[in-house]
Amino acid sequence: MFSTLAVAENSTLGEGVPDTAVNSEADLFTQMKNNIDLYNENISSVPSFVTNLVDSKEILFIITLDDGSEMNVHGSTDEKGVFVLFEEINDTSGLEDALLVRSDESTAREIMNSSDPAYTLRLALKEKTVVIENASFFEGIVLWFAKSSLADILF
Repeated sequence: MFSTLAVAENSTLGEGVPDTAVNSEADLFTQMKNNIDLYNENISSVPSFVTNLVDSKEILFIITLDDGSEMNVHGSTDEKGVFVLFEEINDTSGLEDALLVRSDESTAREIMNSSDPAYTLRLALKEKTVVIENASFFEGIVLWFAKSSLADILF
């Protein structure tokens, strides 16, 4: 989900891929996948706090859907933070050490539909509607900085 939340911050991109469908798991995944494609296409415009956090990572996104069920998405990135794999999965075994990103459907949609997804992501991190677990010490520092008021000045 973090990758989905990390749509490139660039005013020429508009508001990401619009959410025109009913709130269903398939539609949410489709919107997330479309935003991942947009993110990858515009990786040079993505804020460094995002690419530093997700480069060369296995990421497990767990999203609580509006109906109370969970959607699990596995992402894998290269050394530049580009997603080389992004798929919905049922079995999360083998991903115990992955960067774990938890959120809910409404937060994910809010970030994807935002005119400034990076800022909306930072707010969600501050408000703990997006929670990142299994972060290394360095990743923890990046997250702390992203949540701090200094991030609003520097990004």
